[in-house]
Amino acid sequence: MAVCSLCKMLSDNLDCPIKDAKKVRMYSIQIVSDQITLFAISLVEKKKYLAIELASCVIPFFFEAITCYAKIFNFFAVIRNEFVEQEKVQRKICSFIPFADDNTEDLHE
Repeated sequence: MAVCSLCKMLSDNLDCPIKDAKKVRMYSIQIVSDQITLFAISLVEKKKYLAIELASCVIPFFFEAITCYAKIFNFFAVIRNEFVEQEKVQRKICSFIPFADDNTEDLHE
C-alpha cells in the first residue's frame, strides 16, 4: 500500500523536480507476533522503489523485558522525525511552480 500511496502522491505533483520527488517517503508498519517494524518507501528512479527498515522493536509483554521499552521510545522518535522532515518535503513539492525556462528534470520525463 505504501508504494501505491507514493505513486498517487507523485502523480498529483508531476511538475515537481525529480530530485525533490526522490526525497518523498511513504511509510509502512509491519507487526509480526511481538515485533513491530517501520519501513520507508521512496522513489529511486523511474519505476524503481526502495524500501528500507527505519526502526524495529519488540513489544514486551512481561516485566522482565522492560529493557525493550527504550527501543519502543526510539521507534516512535524515528516516526516523529521522519514525519517532520516529510512535512517540509511535501510543502516544497506542493508549492513548486514550474518555469518555462526551467531546465530541471521533472516526473513527466
